[in-house]
Amino acid sequence: MSKINKITPLTNVKFLNLYELEAENKFGDTHPYYVASRKNENIMMAATKEVIPDGVVIYSLFGEKADHLIMVRQFRYPLNDYIYELPAGLIDPGESIKETAIREMKEELGVQVTDCRGVYSTLFTYPHATVHLHFLHCRLNPEELKCLEGQTYRFCTLEDLPHPILPATEPVLAQVTARK
Repeated sequence: MSKINKITPLTNVKFLNLYELEAENKFGDTHPYYVASRKNENIMMAATKEVIPDGVVIYSLFGEKADHLIMVRQFRYPLNDYIYELPAGLIDPGESIKETAIREMKEELGVQVTDCRGVYSTLFTYPHATVHLHFLHCRLNPEELKCLEGQTYRFCTLEDLPHPILPATEPVLAQVTARK
């Protein structure tokens, strides 16, 4: 049976680290395998076989028909470009998914959110990492919005979305559209 014998950290930085796994195949042969993770070697999925959430993505439908949402435009270094996405953020140690959503909306857009409900959860693979995201629907007052981290935002309908859109945003937009 294939297994991981050892996990060795190769970097130690704030948001993403590289690990060397000593992998053993079903014939008993070992070889190195490299993985990037936001988690440390004790809680990463390769060690625990448990999926622990990395981040939250927050959306709020508002307007007369509850058909408008907020898209944030910001620079993403791995893409070397500006991109639209739903407001989002990483879960801090010891923080719940809802606490993260409330904190991120306050930090990024200066708005107080209420009634946060989990809607959708998925593993999403980017070229540089796989992340476990929770999508939450929260209530907010769009008139309170102000950009606090250098990004801009745009109100849009599900039928008139801006582009380009961050790939991890697309699955939840499809879920929201299907529920309308």
